[in-house]
Amino acid sequence: MAATLEAHYRATLDGSHESFELTHDERIYQVEAMPIPSPEQPTGLLLLQDVTEGYRVKVLAATNAELDRLNRTKSEFVSVVSHEFRTPLTSIQAFSELLRDESFPETQVREFAADINSEAERLTRLISDLLDLDRLESGQIAMQTDALDLNALVHDAVATAPPHGPQHEVRLDLDPDLPPVPGDRDKLVQVVLNLLSNALKYSPDGGVVTVGTRGEPGQAHLWVQDQGIGIAAADLETIFERYRRVASESTAAIQGTGLGLPIVRQIAELHGGRAWAESEPGVGSTFHVVLPFRSE
Repeated sequence: MAATLEAHYRATLDGSHESFELTHDERIYQVEAMPIPSPEQPTGLLLLQDVTEGYRVKVLAATNAELDRLNRTKSEFVSVVSHEFRTPLTSIQAFSELLRDESFPETQVREFAADINSEAERLTRLISDLLDLDRLESGQIAMQTDALDLNALVHDAVATAPPHGPQHEVRLDLDPDLPPVPGDRDKLVQVVLNLLSNALKYSPDGGVVTVGTRGEPGQAHLWVQDQGIGIAAADLETIFERYRRVASESTAAIQGTGLGLPIVRQIAELHGGRAWAESEPGVGSTFHVVLPFRSE
């Protein structure tokens, strides 16, 4: 410790002023090394303050905050899984028991089988979302980067999206001069599908959903706009956290894991871009994704 302090003291003699932390014998010190003006000869001053306890308090507070966050995440995960998984499992169990125990006309058997298949596919999507987000966040998913026609990708994604109700109209507003965007096609299709599904789901009364693109300096801008129930300003960041959904009377009957938007943001960031939302309650929401024209 003495040798370290001596080096900093000598630096003060040349007019250097330093502030740093120093650890010695499991204690933490805040050190100020400063020159002292003197007409006779250069002089320096070292001030040491033991900040160990304060540092430990901050570390403990940060640790407790992280534990609280993890505990909330765990509780939200259990809540989501128990609710979202129970519904399709209950349907699968009920229809399969009917087919096992009763005799039905072939047409009704096919209807029950279709219901079972539909609920099984829903379970598969839920599990895929859970696994995808973990793999994306941990960097375990390899990105296949190609020069993509984002407009064609949007066309294809909208065409393959699950059917929407007659009360919804999906419109495209695509920039015909949009340059190619480097990216992973499958991941960006997932972004469009997640945003479109979200827009339709949170527009229970119908309305127009617009999927648009435009070129901006250095980046492509993709957005999905709906005329749905909207989101309060305080919740515009919360909705991008995993398992977090805005709870209200208008959303109580809407199914979802709260993973679609976190996946969108994670994919955007892996492409060097970003994702955010703008909204007005009762008017609708617009979800934005920007992607750089060059790989970062």
